[in-house]
Parts: sequence; structure tokens; C-alpha cells
Amino acid sequence: MTVRYERTGPVAVVTIDRPERRNAIDRSPRGPVPAWKGFDADPEARVGILTGANGVFCAGADLVAFDLEETAEGWLGSAG
Repeated sequence: MTVRYERTGPVAVVTIDRPERRNAIDRSPRGPVPAWKGFDADPEARVGILTGANGVFCAGADLVAFDLEETAEGWLGSAG
């Protein structure tokens, strides 16, 4: 999974780029959670925009990649 974090001035854009799965989210350590943690830690970022590459926003959770068991980090590894 590829997620890009780009900031221009106070605006940060998080782009999910996983075209083979229509930008579905998995538990990749390079997924959107680290990007949002980076946004939270960036004192210059004031606005965060989540988008998907290649004309597709996000198909949601990649159910094939998840075992669908709740973890301490939540269902998608994003709690906290």
C-alpha cells in the first residue's frame, strides 16, 4: 500500500494509491494511519484532506487482507 503525505502551506493532503484494490485500506505500516499521525505531529499543518489516486476515493477496508478480529489498535488499526 502506498500513501503519500504532501503539504503545501497549512494544507496537508493524504493520498491513498493502491489501484489494484481500488485504494482499499489494509494494515500496511505504510498505510494512512502513519500519515495521519504525521499530520497530528506537524505544527504547520492546519487542514487535512484525504483523497484517493486514479479517480477512486477508497473502496473501504480490504476484507481479504483483514482477519476481522478486533485488535488493541481497533478494527483497522487506527484507534487511538
